[in-house]
Amino acid sequence: MLLNNRALNALRQAQRLADLRRMDGFKVGLPFKPICTQPSKGRLSINEPSVTIRPFKSALKALDRERRQYGTRHTYATMSLMAGMDPAFIANQLGHSVEMLLSTHAKWISSSDAASAL
Repeated sequence: MLLNNRALNALRQAQRLADLRRMDGFKVGLPFKPICTQPSKGRLSINEPSVTIRPFKSALKALDRERRQYGTRHTYATMSLMAGMDPAFIANQLGHSVEMLLSTHAKWISSSDAASAL
């Protein structure tokens, strides 16, 4: 999975905050390791919820929010389409066909001239 600048910046900020907490004497567990990595032999993948569920639920609790982890896929697809990204690229990232992506998220494709798009 490729990450955009917004996602890369979020990972950098998380690393910075973990480092600051560690310097202040807080126990933050193991050193920060991003959980969105390419699957490789012997390594758990982002596709396995057991890898991500604990940090995800922890973050939601800190934000006093509730959400299914699976919903983040829809957020990614929606934000990508709204930003004008290529639907074929997004579908590939999600492991979907373009048809499947568009049947669910087509309403989020922005157009500067809605009349001509219709």
